[in-house]
Amino acid sequence: MTGINANAKTSSLYPRSVSALPQQQGTDEFLYEQAIKRIEGQEADLNEARQRALTVGSFGVGASGLLGAFVFDKAPHDVVGIVALVVFVLAVGALGRVVFPRRGWNFRLTSTVIAEHYSSDTGETDLRKLALAVDAGADDNQTKLDKLMTWLGWALILLGVETVLWLVALAVR
Repeated sequence: MTGINANAKTSSLYPRSVSALPQQQGTDEFLYEQAIKRIEGQEADLNEARQRALTVGSFGVGASGLLGAFVFDKAPHDVVGIVALVVFVLAVGALGRVVFPRRGWNFRLTSTVIAEHYSSDTGETDLRKLALAVDAGADDNQTKLDKLMTWLGWALILLGVETVLWLVALAVR
């Protein structure tokens, strides 16, 4: 194989070949493991989105404070500066939607979910049904993650607009 590292990690979340997929024996365990990996990935994505929102917010606060001080020092009632300040408040609100935790995330298996899929007759848990329950929680999480990413996108747009407004206010003065 020229140019391909056979030992390199792949970023693909899908098995590379049919032989990597479970056969009859162990299929339920495989499904459960994949559902858990999906949930763990979503938890990491949520934490990363929150960290990015905090980082962007920190820079936004610094820029607004610095540019706002220059604008309002020269003209305390500058209309463009006031609009920039309002846009900044909207951006902080959008960032707050990402940063602050909300209820309803499905990152942990509850005893209720496990009990629903446990058979007292056999003493075993139906891993296939448990995997489907975990995956349904992951679907709910994905909807929430998509909304948070939309809020983060709006916050970035608002912070960009705000910075342009501060610069216009400075250029006019």
